[in-house]
Amino acid sequence: MLGVSTSRFHKHADGLRSGGSGFRPLRQSSINFTINSGTATPPERRIVFDFRNSYIVHAGVEKQLKKDLAVRAGYVFDHSPVPDKSTGPLFPDNSRNSFTVGATKAHGNADFSLSIKPCSF
Repeated sequence: MLGVSTSRFHKHADGLRSGGSGFRPLRQSSINFTINSGTATPPERRIVFDFRNSYIVHAGVEKQLKKDLAVRAGYVFDHSPVPDKSTGPLFPDNSRNSFTVGATKAHGNADFSLSIKPCSF
């Protein structure tokens, strides 16, 4: 995990965060069939997924519009660990680009926050 944040340009920090996930142990899996006599089913079947390690990148900014109102926008890139040859009903995965927006309104001792992920492709 790597993180970077700065308030150099504004009073509030702009951040970039990146993390990784280890999917290499899921490269292959074995299925054992205990009852297979008299059938065409083999005693064991090995399924090769060839998953690779993955990473996710987050970037976001926050702007204080008023003393009690802040708005945010963000971007996420989620790299899929599933190669095209292994994509299917078991692992219907794909890399994703997502954009997010949000806001926080302070009212007395309470904060009311809203976040929306309007699109992902």
